[in-house]
Amino acid sequence: MIGRAAAVPLPETLRTQLAPPHARVSETAADYLRQSSTALISRRNPPPLHPFAAALDCYLAEVADVRRLRLTRDLPVEAVERFFALGFALEQLRENFTDLARAVNEYAPPPEAMAGAGGRALSGEAGTASPSRTRASQ
Repeated sequence: MIGRAAAVPLPETLRTQLAPPHARVSETAADYLRQSSTALISRRNPPPLHPFAAALDCYLAEVADVRRLRLTRDLPVEAVERFFALGFALEQLRENFTDLARAVNEYAPPPEAMAGAGGRALSGEAGTASPSRTRASQ
């Protein structure tokens, strides 16, 4: 969805205001995905979501300014659709990252399993933590 909304650049009037916060959202999203990958591989807790959330909040504040200033009023309908679709897609990405954090957290072994393994992640041994086992079920 983000790819479709961002496939064609936004008009210059919007790009000037939105490009810097959008770039920050992109950077923090990529960082979050890389760090989540590392956490999954090493069976550690998820990375903090705050840097991405803060960047997205700054982007959405700029979107609110664009709306308040009515900068979309004279734009072609397709450009306005992409503008709103991009904001919607980025909000959905926040929800997806929250779900990813939950999944990464569920895959990490519980602290007591780590203590029993001398700090090493447990994998596949009898009586050890299972990737599908959630902390809430303990």
